Amino acid sequence: MGKLLVVDGFELFRITVRELAERTGLFDRIIEARTSGEMLHHLARAPEIAAIVLHPRSLDLSEGDAIRLVRRFRQDIGIILFRDHAGRHYGECADEGVLVLPRSCSSEDLINAFERTMPAARRRIRFLPGATRHLSRRQRQIMAMVAEGLANKEIAHRLGIAEGTVKAHIHAVFRALGVRNRTEAVVRYGTELRRAAAEA
Repeated sequence: MGKLLVVDGFELFRITVRELAERTGLFDRIIEARTSGEMLHHLARAPEIAAIVLHPRSLDLSEGDAIRLVRRFRQDIGIILFRDHAGRHYGECADEGVLVLPRSCSSEDLINAFERTMPAARRRIRFLPGATRHLSRRQRQIMAMVAEGLANKEIAHRLGIAEGTVKAHIHAVFRALGVRNRTEAVVRYGTELRRAAAEA
């Protein structure tokens, strides 16, 4: 595990990001910064920071300037960059270690970004073979419960989400794994995970 630095000029946003980050269990400490000066202070004094969540516009910085400032201190740090503008490209940035998310993203999107950004998580993802590599954290949670034999309603109750959302995730998993039903999905998913463990 490592530390997460959350940099945003708006307190409510920092609180929300902190709560979601704590939920993942990926970070042993979460540090907040309100300004670019505070961000640089923490980057200079906390080499164990593994990832940073950054909203350049709230700091009156361009995206390029914000990334360059971070990279001046740390080349290896994972960056999750929030963007306000609708209609622009999201996902991977030209900088390999940067993930770009819309300011309006869901909590699940941000949690998945945490997993992809953390160095240990990136290593785990590389070991997931084939189609399972593209499953989201939520889809993997649901598949584990499907393997336990839980019904959609039970899964929804356990995760605190709608049953329709569970169904949508399961159908997405079917497509990703190239299977037609729950039994085939459990068999294929288990096979892929065992293969991943053997290759690791």
